[in-house]
Amino acid sequence: MRYQDSSGSHTHYTLDALDPDITLKVSKAGFFDAALCNPPFRRIEWNDRYNRVLREAGLDQCFSSKGGNVAAEALFLAQNVRLVRPGGSIGLIVSDSFISGRAAAPLRKRIVQHHSIRAVVQLPKRAFSGTEANSFLLVLTNKVASSEMISLYKFSLDEGLSDAIVVDQHSAERRLDYDFHSIIRMNSNDTPLGSLGATINRGNISSVQLKIAPEFIFHTTDFGKWKSGEIHGPTLAQCHAQIGDILVARVDRALETKVAIVRRGSFQVSDCVFIIRVPSQHKERVFTALRTKEGQEKLKSLSRGVGARHISKTELLAFPIPEA
Repeated sequence: MRYQDSSGSHTHYTLDALDPDITLKVSKAGFFDAALCNPPFRRIEWNDRYNRVLREAGLDQCFSSKGGNVAAEALFLAQNVRLVRPGGSIGLIVSDSFISGRAAAPLRKRIVQHHSIRAVVQLPKRAFSGTEANSFLLVLTNKVASSEMISLYKFSLDEGLSDAIVVDQHSAERRLDYDFHSIIRMNSNDTPLGSLGATINRGNISSVQLKIAPEFIFHTTDFGKWKSGEIHGPTLAQCHAQIGDILVARVDRALETKVAIVRRGSFQVSDCVFIIRVPSQHKERVFTALRTKEGQEKLKSLSRGVGARHISKTELLAFPIPEA
């Protein structure tokens, strides 16, 4: 469609944004100088023609499989890479899984190595209606060698845009969220949990086994039984957790609030719970650090996902423990 107004005319295209042939349909316009997109945060019905979209954008090797493994935002990025001139600007709203998910690590690596990320802005919670997903604005220069350092920001309605946290390419490939990098940039008196000699094991009782088990098995729903965070449980012959162990929910909508220490008893634990074991001289320090309001915010920032969030063993070992 061509529109005429007082400033002149322009051509407006009404097309399927994921059409593999879109480059041919807008060929008269040439490559665009800039693109700004807000794709839906969902999987799409896969079409084998999308393989060409990913291949021509250089993103086809970022996915172990196609179909349900490719989110709409990845395809929107691929289309923008195809349509925008080298050196042009791309702004894309992306989800938490794109920014921090382990499955998206190859995609982040490709972007970091072959495009210049100018900024990643973490947006306020529920910035978009109808979704609980954390959202981010990714701004990059298309097909320009990446700068060595990448700026991360956080925007809030109260304080506006934060100062930048600058990370190197390796750190950016790991995760691109401001909250995560602000947490792991520890104060001089902080020590990573893993450096205190901590070991972390996952419970091994599945949800199916949990339902039919004749004896007590600690699950995420049991944190609420001990509001103080001090567990006085039964002593059973088979056990994963024992006195002095710290239990943390591995997956839960509010996992940051589910931290407890075993004061009495020994029992089995479900696979939705981590068992942290630290040398005796550090137990109370670690327990207190995880239970504080600040500790809850750190756990929340280290976790990933929408709805039922999850935290990995690697991220938990990076949790900064202040001096006692």
